[in-house]
Amino acid sequence: MTSDHDSLRTHFLAAVRAADLRAEEARSGVELAADERAHAILAAVEALPRGEGRPRVAEWLGRNVLQVDVALRRARQGSPARTLPVGAMDRILDDLRASLPPLPATHWQAVAHVVRGTVIDSTWLHDPAGLLADDIAEAGDDLGGIDTTALAKAVRGWSAGQTLAVIDACQQGSLAELPTQG
Repeated sequence: MTSDHDSLRTHFLAAVRAADLRAEEARSGVELAADERAHAILAAVEALPRGEGRPRVAEWLGRNVLQVDVALRRARQGSPARTLPVGAMDRILDDLRASLPPLPATHWQAVAHVVRGTVIDSTWLHDPAGLLADDIAEAGDDLGGIDTTALAKAVRGWSAGQTLAVIDACQQGSLAELPTQG
């Protein structure tokens, strides 16, 4: 019966993760479409004579001028450009990894195993340590006899930045960058 439950759990989790990934892709698509719409509105407003653009575009859209103004603000503000120096993000991640308490290599391998089997999307930004710890605890015997309760407790003690740095190392196959005991 356990193997039936394990199989059901595996298929269930895969289906949920696939749905989560599609939802994240849909949200990204909606954001992209809103940006494109805002830029089209901006282009039309700027192409018309000064003072005529906003009301004329609002009329064409069957909207009010305030809604056009929201789109214009979105188009003009856009996404802020990154201004960090080249390599700064790598240094930040390295510093976050260095600040982690050391774990046995087998524990890092177990964390990497869980990370590779998990769809990590923007919802993880709110509580990455808690979500990763939950996934580790749920993995149970799948992690080769590691005390998943203790490992999950250790992960819960990490900051969001430390957790994301660990996830990055696992996804990059760079476990050697993580502090290892002995």
